[in-house]
Amino acid sequence: MRNFYCLLLILLIFACSDDKSNNAQNQDSNDEPVAENVVVVWDDDSDLISTEDEISNGLYKIEFASEIPDVTINDIVIGDQGKGFLRKVVNVSTSENVLTLQTIQANLDDVFNDASIQFDSNISIDSRNDVLDGTNINVNYTAEGVQMNDDGLSYEFSDIILYQDGIATFSISEG
Repeated sequence: MRNFYCLLLILLIFACSDDKSNNAQNQDSNDEPVAENVVVVWDDDSDLISTEDEISNGLYKIEFASEIPDVTINDIVIGDQGKGFLRKVVNVSTSENVLTLQTIQANLDDVFNDASIQFDSNISIDSRNDVLDGTNINVNYTAEGVQMNDDGLSYEFSDIILYQDGIATFSISEG
């Protein structure tokens, strides 16, 4: 799942940044969706050579086949190597063709100047065609409105109260 989000993020960044038709206008108005300090590292030109322990401690060593990108402190580095990563650089060094980054976790707010990201998911029976064939599912608990049947799970969320406190009530009247 992390690979999916990393791939989506990388595609979104380059889809937004590849529009050169309004490049001069965008620079003048400073409306670029991606922050200036974002550096994307692709696996076709580099290899993540850090051990799992180094990665868990925020140390990312990346070996490059060609020119090492210019990365400075406070840059946001996005990569598709391994499980993918989104990191903020706190220290950087280079040795020959290896870039060593001491990092902390970054988030999407660090990447985008102003963006809206929306995900939709279809949870209907039609979206799950043949997914459950030959699969055994053990269910210990189902939430109110969720039922098991031969086709998998069914969802009925009519007249469900999500939150109630004093005069404020949030509910799903039909669903």
